Amino acid sequence: MARKKIRKKNINVKLVLIISAFVCFIAAMVIYFGDSFKTTEREYKIYSSMEEPTLPVIYANIEGYYANVMHGYLQDMKNRASAECMTPLPENRRLELKIKLYNNIISELSYEIRSLDLEHYIEKTEVTEFVSGEDGDIYVKLPIQNMIEKDTPYLLKIRLGIGERTVNYYTRIIWTENDNIFRMLETATDFTKKTFDYEQARDLTVYLETDKNADNSTLGTVGINSTFSQITWGDSGMRLSSDIDVSVLEYNGLMGAVEVRYDTESPDETGEATDRYKNVDEFTMRAGTDRIYMMNYLRSTNQIFEGSRQLFAGNRIRLGITSEENLQTQKSDNGRYIVFKTNKELWSYDQTDKKAVNIFSFRSEKDTVRADFDNYDIKILSSEDNGNIDFAVYGYMNRGRHEGYNGIVYYRYNSTDDSIEELFFIPVADTFENIKLEIDELCMKNDSGMFYIKQGDAVTAIDTTSQEMMTVVSGLSEDRYAVSRDQTKLAWIEGSTFEENSIRLMDLETGSANTISSGTGEVLSVIDFYNRDLIYGVRGLSDNRIINGRVKGKPVSRLVIADPELNIVMEYKKSGMYFDDIKTEGNRIHLTLFRKGDTPYSFVFASKDTIVSSEAEEELYLKYISSDNSGTRKKLFYVDLDENIRTTKNLRISAPKNISYERSGNIELGTHKTAETVMFYAYANGRLKGRSSSLKEALDMCYDEMGWVTDKNSAVVYSRTDKASTYTIKEPFSAAQPLLLSLENQQFTDDTITKDGYIIMDAQGIELNRMLYYINKGHPVYARLNNGEYCLIYAFDRTSVSIYYPSEEEGMSTKEIMSMEDAASYFEANQNDYICFVKYPGR
Repeated sequence: MARKKIRKKNINVKLVLIISAFVCFIAAMVIYFGDSFKTTEREYKIYSSMEEPTLPVIYANIEGYYANVMHGYLQDMKNRASAECMTPLPENRRLELKIKLYNNIISELSYEIRSLDLEHYIEKTEVTEFVSGEDGDIYVKLPIQNMIEKDTPYLLKIRLGIGERTVNYYTRIIWTENDNIFRMLETATDFTKKTFDYEQARDLTVYLETDKNADNSTLGTVGINSTFSQITWGDSGMRLSSDIDVSVLEYNGLMGAVEVRYDTESPDETGEATDRYKNVDEFTMRAGTDRIYMMNYLRSTNQIFEGSRQLFAGNRIRLGITSEENLQTQKSDNGRYIVFKTNKELWSYDQTDKKAVNIFSFRSEKDTVRADFDNYDIKILSSEDNGNIDFAVYGYMNRGRHEGYNGIVYYRYNSTDDSIEELFFIPVADTFENIKLEIDELCMKNDSGMFYIKQGDAVTAIDTTSQEMMTVVSGLSEDRYAVSRDQTKLAWIEGSTFEENSIRLMDLETGSANTISSGTGEVLSVIDFYNRDLIYGVRGLSDNRIINGRVKGKPVSRLVIADPELNIVMEYKKSGMYFDDIKTEGNRIHLTLFRKGDTPYSFVFASKDTIVSSEAEEELYLKYISSDNSGTRKKLFYVDLDENIRTTKNLRISAPKNISYERSGNIELGTHKTAETVMFYAYANGRLKGRSSSLKEALDMCYDEMGWVTDKNSAVVYSRTDKASTYTIKEPFSAAQPLLLSLENQQFTDDTITKDGYIIMDAQGIELNRMLYYINKGHPVYARLNNGEYCLIYAFDRTSVSIYYPSEEEGMSTKEIMSMEDAASYFEANQNDYICFVKYPGR
């Protein structure tokens, strides 16, 4: 929201306590006696609404923009919600907030500031004075004290008392002298608005990097490599239909990631109706001395499927402009019912009775800010022959019984009485994106009513009838288990890291399990699944690929593919060869071949190979989805039906009549924590791309999209866009002391945070040009050499790097300048064996 003047009047918070109690009592009565679900049909638009949202939202004033909308949590999220936004502080640190109360009355307001890892408590302050604007919103300034360091991110937690409820709000804050955020917000909002005006949009061509090989067939996903026509919405007639909401996702003074959200509408294919859309623009930017540089841009557009009759025609249902990742379909065994998820709404279509039901939606015609908050998703679990549907809603609960909580709700739609029953709720105090990673890995229900879910390092089975639960396996680490893509098979290594002599293969459809045992002197590795076939490796007990004391791989001498009955489908081996870095992609298995070296635990690269399966990869979630190019709106998606819809005259469109909580209860999964492992989270275009215990793998996930990497506490440990073209560390040996002292008396084996506040990371295998980020942060990069010595890389420019070779003999240390190309080859010959470190924020 742009700058605007607000007339305000002073109010003391203590004067409203009595009024607050009375209002909360009345609100509670309304909610208690109100209908749980309501169904309305207006011009064929179906609104399935739970109780409307009740919690306030908070905006931060960032250089005149009311941005970074914060949604309230009724659970303590600790630091898990801090990744949602970053709020730059003004020079005087007095952060102005706008609180949209939505008829709530504040009884208490306080805030606290901590380090991102929660180890250091900085400040806790109660706020008693605020002002009220003519718009009914409350404005308050947080008098943040001079106890925070500049250019260091912190966690800000705001506690808001409304009646008997305490609501928590979270953001990261940063106080920096580099005041570029206004230019970035202005650039992002200006870019978005100009896309709707063909002539004004000509100003945007300076940012575009149009690539003829990019996908120019869609308006669903448009990026910096797209055509000018796509950027300006082609011939779709798209127009802006809402205010623009802005959020700062990441910022350090020079690098910024800004998100812009807005609604649009366009004429449909007939020109007689209007289609509506939700849009998100993601900008990754870097500040220069005279302008803002657009490092990456991505726009996502998703049509709101409103159940209008004209969307049902021929032998398909038109979903419109969207992307495949937002779709899921499932059909009942008898083929009568087809269930589909689109744009985070769930629908069912009865092909016999010609009836469409909007089974679940958070969307509201009364409230878009809270109801449309999209930190949630839906997973279809089953579609029965009688029309009953089981599904899970996970992430942030925008409204209803669990409003303000993150977690997983298990629902069942009963077609006989057209109602929804909540079976249970699993609270999860973690980010939506982390929950989604786990759900995408394993969240399934079998025909016996057993629900299997992975959260953390454990897989839990829940009986949906009795709600009894049991832990199937715990202590899972990323390289010791695998789940089939259809989530019906689970395999894991039994025993400790040093006793990997058996694999447990479980059929989640039946609950039965089999064991694969190794031969004498052998151990096993779980690799992955191809469709429902397990891929595992067999290796010798001592076949570890060790580089400078660190285990960097476990090459296998045989690769085995076994079907669910453990019959061997294929065995792959080559004389004298060992296979590592094994990845599956579609119907291909990629692997790197090594030979044993001359020294123990050494392996020498030989070649790369690919195994191609003649069996096609099974389509799981898009079985009944098709697309075509409409011309004016480019690619449109459809749900394919078995029979033609000859007329929509008798088509019935509705939503469930009510929801039942009678049998519902909370299920606590508990925690099954193993040894603490540093995990790296890869972000790009405003979204979590994945996570890994390997810094190299995390960089690979986001590097091409100008992304960044954090630890679990949202502390940035790498950012591609945050690097100058030249940098020199004047005293490299002195600057490297935090790392050298840590390595002096111990063998470095794992990423760790030192007592003096540095995070030390294994960067083995990362290319040299990516390591320059750490030098730019003032930290030399430690490189091990094949002769057992080490050097420090301490400077770079566009064409060269500078290297320091330390010596214990006084005056014998040397420096060398090497061209970038020669240095890359030099360090690659030394296995790119780097160790890097950065100062941990707030330590």
